[in-house]
Amino acid sequence: MILSMSYQVRLFLFTILIGAFLGIIYDIFRILRKAFKHGKLLTNIEDIIYWLFVTFVMFYLMLNRNYAEIRFFVILGAFSGMIVYFLTISRFVRKIAIIVIGFAIKIILIPLKIIFKILKFPVMLIFKMLKKILSPAKKGLQRSSKYAKIKGRRLKREIRILVKKI
Repeated sequence: MILSMSYQVRLFLFTILIGAFLGIIYDIFRILRKAFKHGKLLTNIEDIIYWLFVTFVMFYLMLNRNYAEIRFFVILGAFSGMIVYFLTISRFVRKIAIIVIGFAIKIILIPLKIIFKILKFPVMLIFKMLKKILSPAKKGLQRSSKYAKIKGRRLKREIRILVKKI
């Protein structure tokens, strides 16, 4: 289908916006990687998810806006939008997001720290009481396991003797 020049310009500008949007989505993955450290496997899985998402978005764009025709300027517009985003505000967005996430984590941790301080004394008291109660039982079990080993050795020795006699 033949597209008018004005439609092509609007489509190109729209793909630049789509590219910037895809850059923002990738920055979300980068921010999550900074905030929550994880290994290469999870990073690779995130990248695969991202590129599958990009593929879906670009396919949907070309199907609905471009009448299923692959046009170079659509792909160029998407990559241009990503590059412009990464070169201009990406660093600023990531820094602000990491600060906000760090602040949110601190806000979440404050009540947990208070609960920990409140419960620390009773829990330690319970552990000390259990240690006093279970210490003699532990010694008894250790003695019985030594006794069982001795009996096991004797039994093995007697079985060997019986096997030799047979």
